[in-house]
Formats: sequence, structure tokens, C-alpha cells
Amino acid sequence: MTDLIFKGTVDEIDVGKIAAEMPCRIKVGALPDAPVTGRLSRIAPQAKKDAEIEVARARGAAQAQEIVRSTLSSSYLHYLWIKTLNENPNVIYVATEANMPIFKNVK
Repeated sequence: MTDLIFKGTVDEIDVGKIAAEMPCRIKVGALPDAPVTGRLSRIAPQAKKDAEIEVARARGAAQAQEIVRSTLSSSYLHYLWIKTLNENPNVIYVATEANMPIFKNVK
């Protein structure tokens, strides 16, 4: 036997790290001490597509976080803080010199 054809999967995060004609080494379960060397002949289009989807998903999440961060003004956060205090009768706000809240449960 001179040729070995191996069909396997690569984690979608790692697909961007590999390319066709890249040298590779495969360990076969039956021969753990005899790795087989060769070249990567091709990468299935679905694997590339999945990797691109993950990158787009991460980019979208980062953009959403930026939108949320840019819309939270200090006055809006102050409003939410007061609203939360008013909705929870078991919390007492104690003002401090730094105007930072210290919360204590009412017993």
C-alpha cells in the first residue's frame, strides 16, 4: 500500500489555520507510535463556510456590545438605579462621600 486517504474533521475554529497542500502528520489509533506524514489535499467548502459563519457571529456580537455600550449614558444608568431602588422595598440606599451606593437588606 503506497497511498493513504484520510477523511476527517477539523474544529471550525481551526479551519482558518489550515490550507491545501499544507504538510500534515496523522496518528492512526492502531499504530500510535508510527505517525503517517503527507499533504492536505483539500478542505471541504462546508468547513470554510462554517468558519466564516463563526467569524461573522463573533463580529456581530462585538458590534451589538458596542451599540449597547454607546447608548448607556450616565443619566440613563442613574435612572435605572433609582427605578431599581424604588421597586425593591427590601433595599436601603446609604449615601457615602464618594456617592457610591452601599446596599443593606432590611431585616
